Amino acid sequence: EGLGNKFLSNIRECDAIVHVVRCFDDPNVVHVNGNADPARDIETIDIELVLSDLEIMEKRVERTREMILFFTGTGNSEYAARRIGRITGETPVSLVNRIRSGDTSPLESETPWVICAPIYAWQMPRIVRDHIAATELRGSRDVYFVLTCGGDTGNADKYARRLCESKGLNFRGLARVVMPENYIAMFSAPNEEEARRIIEKAVPGIDGAAELIKEGRDLPPVKKSPLAGFLSAAVNKGFYASAIRDKDFFATDACISCGLCAEVCPLGNIELRDGRPVWKGNCTQCMSCICRCPVKAIEFGKKSAGKPRYICPDV
Repeated sequence: EGLGNKFLSNIRECDAIVHVVRCFDDPNVVHVNGNADPARDIETIDIELVLSDLEIMEKRVERTREMILFFTGTGNSEYAARRIGRITGETPVSLVNRIRSGDTSPLESETPWVICAPIYAWQMPRIVRDHIAATELRGSRDVYFVLTCGGDTGNADKYARRLCESKGLNFRGLARVVMPENYIAMFSAPNEEEARRIIEKAVPGIDGAAELIKEGRDLPPVKKSPLAGFLSAAVNKGFYASAIRDKDFFATDACISCGLCAEVCPLGNIELRDGRPVWKGNCTQCMSCICRCPVKAIEFGKKSAGKPRYICPDV
């Protein structure tokens, strides 16, 4: 009765426990309950161990309760998530490893959810959308979206709202954050000086959204171009059908076989064969591999040749 913290701490380090139970009465050997009862004594120890395990699990669940979920290829959305976290007091959690491993175990938050992600073809990335759709979000029913982009989010709020409705969640608004371009398969990325100027310009918008989230207020509607609906629907569909592919990625002779590209791929789509990266056909074009290569040995056909690589400098 009452094993004590020291004993519990010691047995947590053991690989196995042998419980020897007293089955005899002896007036010279005092029993804490006055008499020997093997079944009762076993139950007492079992209850102590179960309660100890329960305490550990409750603390672990408490530590894994998160509000801010982010997905990033080159750091923009992580930067936004971390700035929001500093204002709201929450620790951001990356979805990259969960998506890579197919982990759709439930998540829990007592405060509103914030999803930070980039814009791919004027919508939230499909791998993020599908992961959120497949993951049970427990606790708060309110969801905010903070989406980073090179210029426009199109009609992304419509699809974010639709995702919330499919899960019985309350859409609390979407914030558009213009950050440095990283999609060098089509566009040019800024140099470091220009990137820092763009990030500095984005800070008030991120912080303003964070303050609204902290206060529990809705994010204001995003101003849209007349083409917003067309871009997020027809163009997005066509873009995924024709442009989201990995067959143009290759490694030059500058490759040092470090394996970083395979390590950072959120879909586990890259593996090293004979020391060189090979893309396996399941790419979301997050640009993490090409932009994070330490020797700039990865190219996307001829489209990326000579272009700066972009990684958010402040994450």
